[in-house]
Amino acid sequence: MENKNILKVIRLGLQERVYNAMRNPIFSVEGLCRDLNAEGIKITSQSIRKFIRKTTKTKHKKRYPKYKEMYHNKEKKNCPDKRFVNKILTRILCKLSEKTKGNKKKIKCCVLDGEDFGTSNFLLKRGVKRDNIHIPNPFLYDKMKKTNLVPVHNLLFKKFIESAKQKYHFVYPDYCCTADGNDLMNPLIDFKKCFELKLFEDVSIFATTLSYRKNTKVDYSGEDYNKVLSAVNNYANQSGYIAKLIWTYKYKGMYNMVFGVSTPKYQNIINELNPFTY
Repeated sequence: MENKNILKVIRLGLQERVYNAMRNPIFSVEGLCRDLNAEGIKITSQSIRKFIRKTTKTKHKKRYPKYKEMYHNKEKKNCPDKRFVNKILTRILCKLSEKTKGNKKKIKCCVLDGEDFGTSNFLLKRGVKRDNIHIPNPFLYDKMKKTNLVPVHNLLFKKFIESAKQKYHFVYPDYCCTADGNDLMNPLIDFKKCFELKLFEDVSIFATTLSYRKNTKVDYSGEDYNKVLSAVNNYANQSGYIAKLIWTYKYKGMYNMVFGVSTPKYQNIINELNPFTY
């Protein structure tokens, strides 16, 4: 019976249909089964599920089959520019905590770190408590979780923030992809979601790294940079926050943008931020 169920997917020529459906982050076997039955293709969810579980091709694709790794961890590892960015970012964050008379151990962070834990290690050195640093990274989840350095979550950034039960002082979607994103992630949509969900504490830092390199033609150099700058300011205003670009750094086709984010009551603190005075 088991082999029959597996062969039924193949016999009906549905392999690619199953693979393509699995690329959707909200994929479900039952949903695919309903769609196929509505098209007149008679197949059970059991047949699809056993095909996914037993065939080698799908077994190794797991949850995000098309992309083995989407957060560009190899590019982040051992990169001197990345270390410099992390140094400045964490310096700003800790000085911001001092300005608000906060405790560095209580700083809550959400960062897209890779297997080298580049940003997390800087945060730990600055005195941030390990349990307050959260990394959503489904692509290296198993490997990173084994280190037990900081909490790692088997979720894409967007899914993680949608399920977040707390606000953060530091949010760093370090994508290193273009502003246009790809099939599974769209930075601008994710940024908008951060503000809509009011993910930030009254005084916070929001930072991102994006790539200038893209396959589509742009009207002028820096078009994406200006698009992100405008989008973040608009998202903040629409959600009752103030966002101010306080630092930017460009390297190897990448651009890092750092924003101070606050509620109107604490806008004066954000206005005083200057990374090179610390």
